[in-house]
Amino acid sequence: MLYTEDQNSFIKNIKVIILINSPELRFYYEIEVEQESNIFFCILQYFLLNLYYDLQLIGWSLILALSIYHSYEYQFEISVNPSQLLQIVAIMQISQIGDLIFILLRITSGSLLSTGLQLTGRLVVALYFMDPSLCYCSQRNALIPWSIAEIIRFSYYLSKENQVLKFFRYNAFIVLYPFGIIGELRTINRFIELNKDDQNKVYFSRAVQAILIIGLFVLYSYMLKLRAKNSGGSSGTSKKGVRPTSPTQSRNKRE
Repeated sequence: MLYTEDQNSFIKNIKVIILINSPELRFYYEIEVEQESNIFFCILQYFLLNLYYDLQLIGWSLILALSIYHSYEYQFEISVNPSQLLQIVAIMQISQIGDLIFILLRITSGSLLSTGLQLTGRLVVALYFMDPSLCYCSQRNALIPWSIAEIIRFSYYLSKENQVLKFFRYNAFIVLYPFGIIGELRTINRFIELNKDDQNKVYFSRAVQAILIIGLFVLYSYMLKLRAKNSGGSSGTSKKGVRPTSPTQSRNKRE
């Protein structure tokens, strides 16, 4: 395929826009832009990722706001239907299967094990254990840490050059993860109280609790490694002037 002078100019402009807005993708898009057949795929991929991050950020911000409102509705005379809130949580958790898809398609980098473990645990808690009939206080203890963690994570993905977001990305989990797991365990305890006569549900619930506790140590270990890796000011991108040998070596760093 041959490009006209105007088309070449258009490609260079697109390339500059991508480099300015997304420095962590610099070398990946430089390589792909040079491959004429992949130019539109690269642009589509870039905007698709940013759209996904934006929607996740909006969704979890809404969940955080509704969770707080529901906690104080007796003071502010507002009414939040817990079933509607939990439906939004379920939708957002299901939508995060996109994290796994992006990793599997090699669009983003990241640990498939830790991502899958965290997503599976949350899906089970959100879709099976969380229920409007349970005490909201226990579910709130899970929803608020979840929301804050996701707001920080996706804000960081959208603006990795922001040092404040970087600090919270690699430090906030130290507090948020334990509080989140406590909320999950409390939610399951409330579920057990409601279904104490069904031994199968009780055994299943206890097994899930054990897996969640084990998973916490796995995720904590993974995040501590990322924290150590990024504590020296490294953003995880390639060194200046050094190009990777293939696009897959410079995938978008999800960390």
